[in-house]
Amino acid sequence: MPAAKIIVKIGAEGGSLTVLGRKTTRGTWRFKASMVDESMLLLGEDDDVEVREASSAWEDSLAAVLTWLDKYPWARLHPTAVHPEFRREILEAVRSRLAHDSWDDRGSGDRKREQWERCGLD
Repeated sequence: MPAAKIIVKIGAEGGSLTVLGRKTTRGTWRFKASMVDESMLLLGEDDDVEVREASSAWEDSLAAVLTWLDKYPWARLHPTAVHPEFRREILEAVRSRLAHDSWDDRGSGDRKREQWERCGLD
């Protein structure tokens, strides 16, 4: 099976969220999301603190994996990579989530949308 590619990578304070994709032999894509939280480790208060990690199952739908990510405020975080083939679908998901987000009281949703729109244009 071919190696997984980064579909979207999102930076967060003390961690990251990543969606990986893998093309099957039939030419379709499968997706998996993961979360890594190193915030307690970075605080350095306890040497026994472990890095928290979680991941979804492999799914046939990017939308299903983005829904798994919804337990985190991923659309409000900093995008660091977006695969060009999935850029439109990711941007639509971001716009939808920001439009329904009640935290946006000072136009920060507009700034976040702009960050996402600029990501992956290299």
